[in-house]
Amino acid sequence: MTPHSPPQKGVFALIDVYLLILSVSYTSQAYSPLAALFLMSTSLLLFGAFYTSFSHGVRMSVMIRYEEKSRLLEQELRQSLRDVDELKCFAFTDALTDIHNRRYCMEALNHLIDREQTFCVCFIDIDHLKYVNDRYGHNEGDQYILSVVRTLSGCFRQSDRLCRLGGDEFVILLTDMTGEGACQRIQEAYGYILRLPAAYAPSISYGLVEIQQFQGLSASQVLQMADEEMYHFKQAHRQDFPR
Repeated sequence: MTPHSPPQKGVFALIDVYLLILSVSYTSQAYSPLAALFLMSTSLLLFGAFYTSFSHGVRMSVMIRYEEKSRLLEQELRQSLRDVDELKCFAFTDALTDIHNRRYCMEALNHLIDREQTFCVCFIDIDHLKYVNDRYGHNEGDQYILSVVRTLSGCFRQSDRLCRLGGDEFVILLTDMTGEGACQRIQEAYGYILRLPAAYAPSISYGLVEIQQFQGLSASQVLQMADEEMYHFKQAHRQDFPR
């Protein structure tokens, strides 16, 4: 609180006026009844000034405490929001590949179905992963998975959501793209994966479906359709490869 804060300036100005009048009201013999009146008025003004200063100080102290509490609550709220975001990210992210997991895939797929818009779903299976794990070890199997994920991520748009359902199974959700455009993308990725340098022969099998508006399908039915297309592809492109 400053010594000349606005609430007190008027009070002290009035005090100065009353003191001036008080000095004029004295006579050489004794002070007049008018002096007594001004003495009483001055006392009241001094009390008013003291009360104003005291109440102002109390209000300022309360405001400072409330501001500090508000600041602390705001910090706690921001931290809580960060914790929620981290938990949500953890709940929807695959630990190995750092892409979306099955939970995210199902929620995103249900959202696309609820919006009743055309979209594409690509079901992907990494071929011979069990053989790689058994023959070269699980560390090499993990590197195989990561190489495929990097290749797929590089061939699709950032808006296309690549999800790992688990093990060797993946799904890509593509919006605002025709089935023909999605097919070109996955064929390009397929060619790159076949050329990955490895002691084994990297490859994937995939199935692509385009979901039209108002088909009334559930998320499980959509995935089943894409999975069946992937199985047909796997049978048609079965390679002479150790299992």
